[in-house]
Amino acid sequence: MSEWKRLGEAAALRDDRGQRRLTVVVGSGFNMQAGLRDSWLSLLEGVARNAQIEPRAKSQLKRTLAQTRAAGMTSIWEAFLCALACAEQAPHQVEAALQLKVASALQATHEVEAPGLNFYRAFAEHDFADIISLNFDRSLLIANGQPDVTGATSLDRRGYAGRSRVWFPHGDTQKHRSIRLGVRSYGTYIEALEQARGAYEGRHRRQHSRGPEFVHPPRNWVEAALGSPVLSVGCGLSSDEWPPWWVLHHRARHHPRAASSEALDSAAHSCIVM
Repeated sequence: MSEWKRLGEAAALRDDRGQRRLTVVVGSGFNMQAGLRDSWLSLLEGVARNAQIEPRAKSQLKRTLAQTRAAGMTSIWEAFLCALACAEQAPHQVEAALQLKVASALQATHEVEAPGLNFYRAFAEHDFADIISLNFDRSLLIANGQPDVTGATSLDRRGYAGRSRVWFPHGDTQKHRSIRLGVRSYGTYIEALEQARGAYEGRHRRQHSRGPEFVHPPRNWVEAALGSPVLSVGCGLSSDEWPPWWVLHHRARHHPRAASSEALDSAAHSCIVM
């Protein structure tokens, strides 16, 4: 059976209320399958070049990028910031300038190519309930004629591809300051994720006591990932992708205690498609 056919069959599955509840997580491999030519590695090298990182530091960064195949993004981003640190700018200003360069690089490459790639439109035709994009670019949205992303924080930044909600837990190019890379940015994310998890579990208990008809749509990407079956497409899920790992960890902790409840049927299993 082809992977595309399996994807369609997974998308068609419905819960006991007849609703599609599948959440799909997409990563950089998803963009490669769509036909985008610029790799994340080459884009990072371009960012280093455009940021005018001095030659010795840039050479070291390129070696790090090559050795890790861009998997150690937290360390790489911190190296970028250290190489650009200066007395004239505060650290947050240096980081904001780099975030803008990443957004601009993706806008000039991925998002320019996106309208001509049929893969994105065919993918959206599956009508997934939610899509969680670990990418910063809005190629999936742009290809489907819906480029805008709304939401105040990385928790609730979302747009639409067809009828599917698309969440951007690492931020997106439309709001460059939402882009999350580096130790500080991820460190400040922890509290927000915990609050979202606690709110979800409280809301889930209230909904369960009222019956299945009181199911509400997710308010953020954490609720989308915790409340539905999850299918991973084109995600290497390196150790640096700790927000998705954090969610998978909490799914594993929570759902075995749900003991044959509806929550177990609707949310406990994950399927990985590489």
